Amino acid sequence: MTVGAVVGFALLAAVAALVRFEASQRLNTESFPSGTLVVNVIAALGAGLLTSALTSPGELIAAVPDDVIATMVIGAALGSMSTYSAFAVEAAEMARSGAWTRAGSYVGITIVCTVGAAAIGLTVS
Repeated sequence: MTVGAVVGFALLAAVAALVRFEASQRLNTESFPSGTLVVNVIAALGAGLLTSALTSPGELIAAVPDDVIATMVIGAALGSMSTYSAFAVEAAEMARSGAWTRAGSYVGITIVCTVGAAAIGLTVS
């Protein structure tokens, strides 16, 4: 990767992290972390779309490791925007506070929506 690509990667990651932060600040509530869910679904959809656009059916994105665009967009932008760690902590905090139904719902909704968004992305392109 060139110096320009590294700088671009860092800038994309920083901007995407700020988008995630803003979405969490604006959309998360005490009762449900909607902002985290939204950014994770958008990132999964984007990863599916980009993977589909850059690969043949059945071929993983790893098959094109030299593709700087894929690395930058999926790794930096979408990877920095999505946040599995926040999802895990939010679900664990809900469970720890005794809100087991809400925690289970959040986990289920997140898995169904993110996998569904990635699947849609893979079939749309």
